[in-house]
Order: sequence, then C-alpha cells, then structure tokens
Amino acid sequence: MIVYFVSADSNVKNHAKRAFISHLLLIIPSIIGFIIFFVVFGFYGSGSDNFISTGPILIISFIILEILISVAVIIWNIIQGVRVLRV
Repeated sequence: MIVYFVSADSNVKNHAKRAFISHLLLIIPSIIGFIIFFVVFGFYGSGSDNFISTGPILIISFIILEILISVAVIIWNIIQGVRVLRV
C-alpha cells in the first residue's frame, strides 16, 4: 500500500494495486477457515459423534488448502514481479 501512495508513476501504482489485491485474496479462505473451526468446536460441545470423527480431518484439510493457496499466491507474485522487471 505504501508504494501505491508514494509513487507518482501510474504503471507502478497499477502493479502495487494488483499485488495488494492478491494478498487480500488470502483473507477470504482464512475467514472461511475460522468459521469452519468454530463450527467444528461447536459440534464438539454438543456431543455429536459423527462430527467428532470428521472434525479434525476437516480442519487439517482446510489448513493444507490454505497453505497451497498461499504458496500459489506467492509464486504468482514472484512471476508478476519478474515480468515487471523484464519490461
């Protein structure tokens, strides 16, 4: 965000905005993950045997998905940074 506000070049501002948006995209799965986490622990408190066995699997699989999305965004940002340097 700092680069966006400091730079006077419109091309740099465009790239800074795109980078910021790509980082914001990670917030959406994080919010969904927190909701799933609290729903799972809500079912733990109610004593639902069916969900107790699948709850940890659901949480672990979502953590793995979040890590994969984070790595994909990092790789995407590196690729975009290299493209900017080549131009």
